[in-house]
Amino acid sequence: MAILSELDPFAALTHYDAEAQRVSDDIDAALKAEKKTRDKQGKGLVKVLLLGQSESGKSTTLKNLRLAYDLEEWTRERGSWRSVVQLNVIRSVHALLEDSADSLLKLRLAPLRRVEADLKRRFGASALEVTPDMPSSELAVRAMTHLPEADDLAAQAILAACLPDIRTLYQSSRSAHIEETSGFFLNDLERVCAADYVPSDDDVVRARLRTTGVQEWRIRFSGNQAVAGMHPDFGRDWVIYDVGGCRTMRHAWLPFFENINAIIFLAPLSPFDLPLSEDPTMNRLDDTMRIWRFIVATKLLSRTTLIVFLNKCDLLKRKLRSGVQFGRYVTSYAGENEIGPVVKWMRDKFKDLSKAHAPSDAVRAVYLYPTSVTDTKATATTLRTVHDGILRDHLKSAEFV
Repeated sequence: MAILSELDPFAALTHYDAEAQRVSDDIDAALKAEKKTRDKQGKGLVKVLLLGQSESGKSTTLKNLRLAYDLEEWTRERGSWRSVVQLNVIRSVHALLEDSADSLLKLRLAPLRRVEADLKRRFGASALEVTPDMPSSELAVRAMTHLPEADDLAAQAILAACLPDIRTLYQSSRSAHIEETSGFFLNDLERVCAADYVPSDDDVVRARLRTTGVQEWRIRFSGNQAVAGMHPDFGRDWVIYDVGGCRTMRHAWLPFFENINAIIFLAPLSPFDLPLSEDPTMNRLDDTMRIWRFIVATKLLSRTTLIVFLNKCDLLKRKLRSGVQFGRYVTSYAGENEIGPVVKWMRDKFKDLSKAHAPSDAVRAVYLYPTSVTDTKATATTLRTVHDGILRDHLKSAEFV
């Protein structure tokens, strides 16, 4: 063999080495085992995408999910939301001051400007409101765990000192839409402006902080939250993507359509008479319907469970009772100006669009629920139904049944 090796310059490359072969086989086996484990975990992992225009209720829905199924982390984080509530209150105050002619009141509330500037620095882009000229920001998926820690005692003291003037401003205001904005707390001033204020669960759910980029939340459901008849580990781990809804960020949606198990689409009904913040020429309800047509027509979602939250029904009911005519803005509607007929008509409209624009090979479930996601108790009931439905559909798609 030595002579052959000397004569054959490629002998070293072709010479059989049993030990090297064993190591190679072990590596191959380990890679196959890792792939098998990853595939098995992937089959049980549930991926949910929250979609809808800006201020439709996506982040509020996510907070309801975390409150219901991730209580330990939720409780640990709750206190840090006080800064967000402070920002929401100050934003509402400044919105009212824009329409006020009371120069003295503006002067007395001037200290809130400094507090707002500090909060904006702390929260960065999330503290900015959507405007027509807002540029498209660079997008990245961020695994979220908690809000940044904040020393907000000084800000709370200033709010407490300004409470009498804020109360006067709100009571004298005639703004028609201020109570419909996300993060509205002016109807609870005595409590949220108190020096010792601590946010409640409902406060956190109602608080508004704009979603920038794509936020990823992971929730592990406990065994007693599994659906009857399923293995307790199946579908325990959920990844929920909260994607910004303003028009400059919607190009980020499409990459998440692949391999997604369910989409929860937030369709706010109450702003049927309001324009988009990003485009004053576009009605908000028309924009919602346009997004829905795009979703149901996308071939990548032919086998994705679609869930529609016909959201902000509480605000819709209040608006209709105040005399605002739904049919004036939605001219194809000819029914009564009551919450029941309007919601039923909208529900039928979404159903019809999901059938008319579905790809020819679509095999999927479509669920529609009237919601007011700031109502944590009612939303918890809806989310239990949604949770079980998504798992059952996921079970079918994973070919376990």
